[in-house]
Amino acid sequence: MARLLSAGIVSAALITLGIPATTAVAAPPTCFGIPATLTGAGPLTGTPGRDVIVGSAGADVMDSVAFGGNAEGGGRDHLEGGNGNDGLLGDSATPFQGSATRAGDDVLRSGPGTAESIIGDSEGIDGAHGSGGDDIIDLGADGGIFAIGDHNIGDPAGGQATGAGNDRITGGAADDLLFGDSSVGDASRTFAGKDVIDGRGGDDRLFGDNVNCDGDASVGTAGGRDVLHGDTGDDAIFAGPANDLLDGGANTDSCDGEAGNHDVAVRCESVTNVP
Repeated sequence: MARLLSAGIVSAALITLGIPATTAVAAPPTCFGIPATLTGAGPLTGTPGRDVIVGSAGADVMDSVAFGGNAEGGGRDHLEGGNGNDGLLGDSATPFQGSATRAGDDVLRSGPGTAESIIGDSEGIDGAHGSGGDDIIDLGADGGIFAIGDHNIGDPAGGQATGAGNDRITGGAADDLLFGDSSVGDASRTFAGKDVIDGRGGDDRLFGDNVNCDGDASVGTAGGRDVLHGDTGDDAIFAGPANDLLDGGANTDSCDGEAGNHDVAVRCESVTNVP
């Protein structure tokens, strides 16, 4: 499978995309009632403090402060994608080289648009590190391309992703790729949280734990006790290590417990590696 897991980077802050440009007589833009500290059309870069960034109706790139060489993010942030195809990232990013660190408890929601992606924590090349990012991730009713609960390594020859949170990930009507933990280059050391994943609609592929850099296979030995719901559509569920609940939902679904010893599968038309 070709490499898909690379977000149009948007780092954490209180952010809303797709708000129409204000006129001279319009009220100053806000995000959830909080006055914006920075507005305009991307790229927009915030400060070391708490930023409230409001973008344009176009495809903006926003960075709270942690972006580049070796980046360090974190913080409890709320990011809303709004209209358009957005790439949202909860913490820090080094998309070309270096390591990204920290993981905050973020709320990341994309709006209308089916070519969207969300990474809950950090994205790096040499590595991505940070524990305890318990994120709420929602691709919106129409869905998107993929959502990753924790970290993303942006190069198949890249490094490790260390640390994990207990994430809640929801897809939409599109055929989504949903990953509970991280996408890694080096799987010799992995971490996993207790995630809840809900495909909602579409023919989705759900992975409870860590995946390879192409996002098409589970990797590593770390596993969390995940709850994986396919819901409507013909879904494929891959639980990974540890003991998980796999619920295919409506339509024709395949459920693979993979490395768990006491997985439970319900409403799955095809079941593999479940006692």
